[in-house]
Amino acid sequence: MTAVNVASGGIEARLAEVAVGEGSWSARAQELARSAIDDTLSIGIGGSMSRQAALVRATLLPHREVGGAGGSMPSHSGVEASVPLAPLWNDPAHFSVIDAALFAGTATHGLDWDDYMHPMHGHVSAVLLGTIWPLAEALDASGDALIDAFLAGYQVDWLTSLALSHAHYRRGWHATSTVGSIGAAAAAARLLGLDAAQAGVALGIASTMASGLRAHFGTTTKALHGGLAARNGVHAALLARAGATAGSSWLLGPSGMVRTMGAEHEPEQAATEILDGLAAGRHGIETDWGLVQKPYACCGSIHSAVDALLEVLDREDVATADIRSVTAHVDPLVLGIMRHQRPSDEQQARYSPTWVMAAATVDRAAGPAQFSAEAVERSEIHDFRVSRVRVVDDLVVGDHDRYAGRVEVALADRTVEAYVPHASGHPLNPMSAAQRRAKQRAALTLVMADVAADRLTADLDALESTPVRALGDLIRAGLCME
Repeated sequence: MTAVNVASGGIEARLAEVAVGEGSWSARAQELARSAIDDTLSIGIGGSMSRQAALVRATLLPHREVGGAGGSMPSHSGVEASVPLAPLWNDPAHFSVIDAALFAGTATHGLDWDDYMHPMHGHVSAVLLGTIWPLAEALDASGDALIDAFLAGYQVDWLTSLALSHAHYRRGWHATSTVGSIGAAAAAARLLGLDAAQAGVALGIASTMASGLRAHFGTTTKALHGGLAARNGVHAALLARAGATAGSSWLLGPSGMVRTMGAEHEPEQAATEILDGLAAGRHGIETDWGLVQKPYACCGSIHSAVDALLEVLDREDVATADIRSVTAHVDPLVLGIMRHQRPSDEQQARYSPTWVMAAATVDRAAGPAQFSAEAVERSEIHDFRVSRVRVVDDLVVGDHDRYAGRVEVALADRTVEAYVPHASGHPLNPMSAAQRRAKQRAALTLVMADVAADRLTADLDALESTPVRALGDLIRAGLCME
């Protein structure tokens, strides 16, 4: 193996080239990107009225003196640092794209229904769409450009996560916000038309902005991580365009992310992982954990257990009253992530393993309705959770099967069980087109009338040839705003 000088910044420069180089994405990668964008945009629109998004919106001030998307905040002190303006999905006023990205990234992560990938253990699409949608509206970019920037950012996320791998997440970092900031900067750099040197600076700036702790799971701050990463990416790219500088060995150097943030590999091996990824000839979104889409609006680590539970309930066709107990067997990492045993609000419910299993048993569903403020007040779910649900962390598996689930349902005369290694929506167990469309519609109709949802869905089918600003106008027209 050829020795790699990890302190030279050469690997980081390669990542910058991926961000802004002449990308030639495979037809499969583009197909998956389209699916991810459709899914995430619908979730983001649905999440734009969530409590998390409302909290962010309450802190943002529009630039009322500038009209029309595509305007910009003025430069200062002779620095050419104009900041484009864009509206929000649910507000036609115009904001700095930095603020608009904070809102959009939070909204897309607000329902906890958005996709993720490994080894990043991060919600890639929520951050990327939150980053590039406001920029694309401000720049009047096409759907084609949106997809291209999305794939560039996704690839940089994947390559960076190969270096940090699973240990970064296990250490306590929320990679949606840490690694996600890097991919966001790459996607923003591509949309802004930065060159490789500027993109390298943008990635470096994003690396020092990167933060986010799993300690905040079960609070509104968890969704904010998606917004912070999107904001970081846009801001870093704009700073780089304005002439900022940054260290070149931000990932593999002596004080870079790999050394300081709990990576799986030493820098030399991390460099090899990235080089092997570059040489593999396929996009990270095409890999076996490259795009995991979520059927349920809660932490993805327990989705296999929910699938196994619903498989048993459907097969046996039993009433809830006839179920003596439900026992879910999961990997210890799952209970390390899902820490809330007695949820007191909808944020904690998404991270309560017993609540998820109880709600799925009582309602035969685990969508946004089961994780609403109203649902958390339902005594029948709480009673079932307390008296008849156990979640046990004794299913020890490898990293590639980490979120497997085995469920036992005890009835009066027998115990039945099911085992699901990969949940619905995993690349090895993908949702059907009909299931994806049903999810998209369910998300949109949280905040839109049926006719508006139908029209937006039809227009999204022509995303490549449609100006993003026109789609944004359609979203704002269709939202049920107060």
